[in-house]
Amino acid sequence: MIKLPELQVGNRSNQMTTTFGGYNHAEVLYDGQMYDMKNMSGDQYPVLSLRKRRGYTSFDAGGSTAALTGINGRDQLTFTLGQKVF
Repeated sequence: MIKLPELQVGNRSNQMTTTFGGYNHAEVLYDGQMYDMKNMSGDQYPVLSLRKRRGYTSFDAGGSTAALTGINGRDQLTFTLGQKVF
């Protein structure tokens, strides 16, 4: 019968996070921050929860029937219908 070495139990401690620091996708994280929040939401703070289902939306482009030709969401949502920018 093979004998395995006995492991020494180290110091045990408990840590409680009381504030949610949000999403931080950097190499160094601070207490309360999360590196990956795929499908997570802070809407029910202080409890993390699943994000709401994605849905569809419609918009009124002044009766235009032109096709959506571009969309940008860097600083604010902008889109183009035909050659008009909204």
